Amino acid sequence: LPLCLQNIVPLQSLLDGGNPLPATLGQRLSLLTKLLNAIKAIHDKDIIHLDICPQNIRLSNKLDQLKLCDFGLARYISDDDIVNRPNPKLYAPPEQQKSLKDCTKKSDIWAYGLISYQLLTGIVLKGSDHPEPISNYLGAEKLDTESLDYIISRCTKSHPEDRFDSIDDLQVAFHDAVEKILESQADNKYIRAPIKESYRQKYEVLERLGIIDSLINE
Repeated sequence: LPLCLQNIVPLQSLLDGGNPLPATLGQRLSLLTKLLNAIKAIHDKDIIHLDICPQNIRLSNKLDQLKLCDFGLARYISDDDIVNRPNPKLYAPPEQQKSLKDCTKKSDIWAYGLISYQLLTGIVLKGSDHPEPISNYLGAEKLDTESLDYIISRCTKSHPEDRFDSIDDLQVAFHDAVEKILESQADNKYIRAPIKESYRQKYEVLERLGIIDSLINE
């Protein structure tokens, strides 16, 4: 369904404190899942966005819908007539800082890693930063977030060849990371998703988070 213009909120507004940020890890993971789906939709059409940043991510007031906007820098993979100029944006990867001609789908994966870390911790990574573990920012209730740490670290590798090969590979890794969190921290109130032993209950929670692609229904 299209977002009504009066009811959309830039993700940047949430991060700046203009609107309440999702309180639970589950809600934030849900937003990151929606962002992954949006990037996959354009990558499947061989389009690179090249300007994925909080200001260009629009959310419904209930945070149940997410849209990517501002395709001013976007291009098809096959485009050859690209102006050879640098694009020094905060969420742009090293290759994009030098020239738009060197960008690939992996350039969008870099931006996804930065946004993921910022949404989960409130910290804006710089290109040369080595991310601290996400668990350092989650307060007293520690979660098994090592898989998420690995995902963000790999997304933000300086050399594109060291990042995930595709958005599909990133989706698989992300879904596996979420499942590990739910399985190992079933009773953690920070997630606020009451998982017990039943596979059906776990499936229902993942369905609410929008993360059901990698599961097989019983």
